[in-house]
Amino acid sequence: MRNQIIYEWDWELFDTESDDILDHVHFDKMSDYPSNPYSHEDGKSARLVLVRDEGNEDDGVVDRMWAYVENGKLPEEFAYAGAGEMRPNGVRVPKKFHKQLERWYYE
Repeated sequence: MRNQIIYEWDWELFDTESDDILDHVHFDKMSDYPSNPYSHEDGKSARLVLVRDEGNEDDGVVDRMWAYVENGKLPEEFAYAGAGEMRPNGVRVPKKFHKQLERWYYE
């Protein structure tokens, strides 16, 4: 079966001390979730990321990459996470997501 690529935005709630992810809110377009859904609690914060999944019905998700928003911008490439660091992998973030974020961020 042929693989499909699926993109989704994700607000990650994380523990600021350990950097452990505590919860997720996933959505398809920035206009679907216009603001940070988490209240700012002590020791917790939220960050916005674009997730890229590749997979199919038979095998499920076979590859996952992330593009974390920093200073209101997406990076040019997705990255893999591992050993406490993000490693760019040459897969470009589609321009439509840069535009979508820019529209949301500057409204």
